[in-house]
Amino acid sequence: MKKYTIVRSVHQTGSFLKEEWDFLSAFVDSPGQPFFMGHRLGDYRHYPMHFRKEKEIRRYKSVVQLMREAFLYFGLTGVEFDIRLFLRGDETIYITHDPLGYPEEAGSLAREYLQAATLELLLDTYIKEKFYEMGPLGIELKSQPIFRGERGYFSHDMQYMGRMISALKSLLDRMVGRSRLAKKIRPRLLFASFDLLTLERLAEALGPEYSCYLILTAEDKLLGGLGKMVYHNDPLWQKQKDRIARADFLRGVWFDPAFMARPAQTLGLFSARRQRPLEIYLSTYYSGRDLLRERLSRGPRFPIHGLFFELD
Repeated sequence: MKKYTIVRSVHQTGSFLKEEWDFLSAFVDSPGQPFFMGHRLGDYRHYPMHFRKEKEIRRYKSVVQLMREAFLYFGLTGVEFDIRLFLRGDETIYITHDPLGYPEEAGSLAREYLQAATLELLLDTYIKEKFYEMGPLGIELKSQPIFRGERGYFSHDMQYMGRMISALKSLLDRMVGRSRLAKKIRPRLLFASFDLLTLERLAEALGPEYSCYLILTAEDKLLGGLGKMVYHNDPLWQKQKDRIARADFLRGVWFDPAFMARPAQTLGLFSARRQRPLEIYLSTYYSGRDLLRERLSRGPRFPIHGLFFELD
């Protein structure tokens, strides 16, 4: 799908983001100015996607540089990124989009880049340079598909996700723990996944001090079915809606109106069945203004906490 992007410019991006919010505020509410979140650390062209080709790796910027640019130069007040583990070996958490595979499959250039692309290094910089005073980190736990031969389909590898959750808990206990800054940092770490079971297990491991957000998939029968087949994610059909309504551990949801015909109606039904309303983060980069206007105007206004943007 074609993406709707915002121009990356040291002098103009902040104004462009404000203009987008001025447009969206005709359809949604916010208790204050929402967080302006940069998808893929606010620079998808230089974000680590995969490590199959050396030419691609040489194009990537360091994840710390991407975060600094996002917060300091491009008017963003939050960033989103993906985390993964190798399929075997140590439990170091890396920032990258595509699966890492096995350690021995990584070339020397990939290994060199990954040494400086760890969640530990990024989080250390985020804390030391006090970026938590500016906004949150949206941390997506990327799943690992596994083939269920006895059933003939792929699904999420929950053993892999268990390793990820264990590694996350160990890292957070060590870096945040009960430090004097813990109360400031924990609310700024937003953990997200397309998989509700992963988030339930994460919430059990980390406790209520950390926030879990479900990334919503497509409501449409065709798109939802394709998403299930290709990405192994549960579509936003009635069964999944019922699960979300019962998931008290969820703090909120992230969604793009491109995949939801009547967002206000669907989100309103969730909130009506829950003791605590969901915090809503809205993505813009698969919609564009025309589609956002069409979808968001169908129904009552609803509150949002943040907006995800793709910067080009």
